Amino acid sequence: MREPTPIEHARPARLWLVLLGLATLLGAVLRLNQIGAQVVADDEWHSLNALRDHTLPWILTHFGANDHCIPLTAFEWLLSRTIGLSELGMRSLPLAAGIAAVPLLAWLLRREIGSRASLLFALLLAISPLEVSHSRNARPYELVFLLACLALLALRRWAQGGGRGWSLLYVISAALAVWLHLVVLPFVIAPLAWCLVPGVAPARERVEVLRLGLLAGFCMALLVGPALLCDLGSLEQRALGKAKSWPSGEVCFQLLSGSFQPLAAFSFALALLLGFFVLRRMRGFAGWLFVAAAAQLLLPLLARPAVLEEPPVLVRYVLPAHALVLVLAALGLERLDDLACAEFPRLPRSLLAPVLIAGLFFLGPLPWIHARPNNWTNHLVFQANYERSFAYEFWRSVFGTKPPPPIYAELARAARPGDTLLEAPWFASSQCAAFPIFQRVHRMPFLVGFVTPPEAELPMCELRTGDTRFHFANSMHVGEFEQLAARHVRFVVFHRERPLSGFDTLHVDLRHVEPWIARYKQLYGAPRYEDAQLCVFDLAP
Repeated sequence: MREPTPIEHARPARLWLVLLGLATLLGAVLRLNQIGAQVVADDEWHSLNALRDHTLPWILTHFGANDHCIPLTAFEWLLSRTIGLSELGMRSLPLAAGIAAVPLLAWLLRREIGSRASLLFALLLAISPLEVSHSRNARPYELVFLLACLALLALRRWAQGGGRGWSLLYVISAALAVWLHLVVLPFVIAPLAWCLVPGVAPARERVEVLRLGLLAGFCMALLVGPALLCDLGSLEQRALGKAKSWPSGEVCFQLLSGSFQPLAAFSFALALLLGFFVLRRMRGFAGWLFVAAAAQLLLPLLARPAVLEEPPVLVRYVLPAHALVLVLAALGLERLDDLACAEFPRLPRSLLAPVLIAGLFFLGPLPWIHARPNNWTNHLVFQANYERSFAYEFWRSVFGTKPPPPIYAELARAARPGDTLLEAPWFASSQCAAFPIFQRVHRMPFLVGFVTPPEAELPMCELRTGDTRFHFANSMHVGEFEQLAARHVRFVVFHRERPLSGFDTLHVDLRHVEPWIARYKQLYGAPRYEDAQLCVFDLAP
């Protein structure tokens, strides 16, 4: 593989910009698909619980029992006190980062890996199920991915003789990334130490590197220091030696590659292998990527933090290293394209690689995950494992051999266009309910129903009726009767028991369900269906 030519170091050609724009558009479409319908669930509630119950000074100085992201929670606090916090507002920063990462990183990588490979990288990033998911999640991971990669590439530009702007971009990106998620520290610091190796940063004196490191460290300490001083204990409870086992390597590869079909997985693995041999010859750039990725991988392997045995957790911890995976795949696909053209001269150049990427997309999980309607694209059933059979394994783990309640199929037959289904109470953890599986049966838009009465203590993962700080479109209290018609709610499904006995006890008190069922019977008459587990009301006049 040749090094990029001086032409590729110059201003991008118009065609390259057009193709990059198309890749960015594709990435934006995938990240925005049904984004307004996504229910806030799982770890997204960590920040909501914090800003719901605490002041801004507490938020800025505490990691909290569930490790809310301090800057994201502070941003959500600001929205809640000004224009009001919505689901889209919570996800606006990760969403913007996920879309912006496609053109920004491709533009910076063009100098390093060439025009064709950088476009292939942009395409792979645009369709990556992992990056699409994190862009749609009100958690810091996609912001960290973008900022950590910007820090790495900016530091390399500065080390090669770039101006002060590159060093400033490194300091800002690295400090913000660490503030968003402490585990990214190795990825942004290891390349700085790499600069001290003779011959790595010939344009910079060692004292310049040390000075830059001190500035970056000072900015990180300024941002993270208050929480470390005030709430170090919360971090220690989850940080060291808590993992019970190692995650499945096969599932981790699925998540990082977006491939679960054997043919797609083989193609991606082949591209990675070819890309490794190509990148190895780019000695100037390869060392930077491998040092950063290796440092990031070593942290969770040595620290073994809590829940590391779950593949999505390990992948989140090493997410910045996903850039290396995509760079290797892009270089490998480019090399595969060159080999095919050499073997078959009539084959158009640069055709095979995009076709293979299209195949990866259509054989991947995104077309199935984003099939309409789906209010749960980030649910565990879709994101813990890309095998479609995992949905049934998940169902068996929660409900055993029982099939989905037949009433959902009956509701699907009775539903009219525009009808919405509300289920209450809801269980915030993916492990506790099979709402997305139910939705694949009833095929209606979904609303979350809160059940805690105004006079009762509010549990985790519910909001108080009438709280003007929150403007959520995909959840409501079952007592907001005037809102039911406004939101086109046709069916209300009350659950009388937990899917998993004794689990999720912090999130909802089932003793509140029966009074609401009695109230609905008074207002709407006899339920359409009722047994020991479910009570279903049809609100159609």
